[in-house]
Amino acid sequence: MKDLGVLKHFLGIDFRRNNGQISMSQEEYVLKILKKFGMTDCKPRATPCEQNPKAYEKEGDEPVDQTSYHQMVGSLIYAMVCTRPDLSYVVTKLSQKLSCPTAADLMMLKHVFRYLKKTSDYCLTYSKSTTDLQIYAYCDADWAASKDRRSISGFCISLNPDGPLVSWKSKRQNSIALST
Repeated sequence: MKDLGVLKHFLGIDFRRNNGQISMSQEEYVLKILKKFGMTDCKPRATPCEQNPKAYEKEGDEPVDQTSYHQMVGSLIYAMVCTRPDLSYVVTKLSQKLSCPTAADLMMLKHVFRYLKKTSDYCLTYSKSTTDLQIYAYCDADWAASKDRRSISGFCISLNPDGPLVSWKSKRQNSIALST
């Protein structure tokens, strides 16, 4: 083992320490993938996707290049897993189309990259707690919004009502919900 000093950068994540706080950011990584996929000059968006993902269907259902689609979604997955829980739902939706992406799926994917352009400086900040830690968990589901009636549900967990998330997930359910 070797002591390399205070952690500053590891696997595409930047760490900053400040007054009892640690911030994790992937700003450099986000800027790098925007450049890689030719989206550095794109128009920024304030949301990760449209409220109704079916809004992209007007783009058409002709197939697009699967390899570049896989690379773009894979880049988003890495960001989502490390520091960007705000991407969980839309990355789940995009991942469902990996076998046969269409122009509509590519438009949704580009929307996410435009969102990243606006929010590249977002980070998770962990601070010392002055109170006892408690688990705060929230969950939600889209209640069978897809054609096959399977719900996408998600959760997020923090240890402080004002603190950052310590765990998050968005997943398409295996079974069909018949009621709430």
